[in-house]
Amino acid sequence: MTDPIAALRGQLQQLEARHRSGAVEAQAYEAERGRLERALLDHVLQAPSPPAAAAVAGAAPPDAAARPTWRMVSLLSLAVLLVASLGYSITGSPGLITGQVPVAPAGGASPHNDMGSEQFLAAVEALAEKLKMQPDDVDGWSMLARSYVQMGRFDD
Repeated sequence: MTDPIAALRGQLQQLEARHRSGAVEAQAYEAERGRLERALLDHVLQAPSPPAAAAVAGAAPPDAAARPTWRMVSLLSLAVLLVASLGYSITGSPGLITGQVPVAPAGGASPHNDMGSEQFLAAVEALAEKLKMQPDDVDGWSMLARSYVQMGRFDD
């Protein structure tokens, strides 16, 4: 038995080809096309959907295997959490979580520059002397405040 939907599609394609060739006038083409499209729509709406046909045949719906189980979701969530924690412990600042302050490397140099602690103290003192001469330098005062915080001299 032939598929009525496929047959109606074929008839619609033949009608369009005859209209393009000029064998069918525009008014007749529109009327026949409307009749074929209505018949096609009726057959499409009456045809059982593929999941319903599979359920009638006793088979599982095709998307049942595609749905993740709660176990799979739990395992994936745990894996994402572990990867994020490991990545943060390697590249992040885990000392901030535990309250530990990062320690400068040996030799007095900070990780952000090559200046030793003696040079840093001398530069801070020079900046303080400069600001006594030029008290209107807002950027200088901001830098001096950040330097004092870095040194732990909060009273200054």
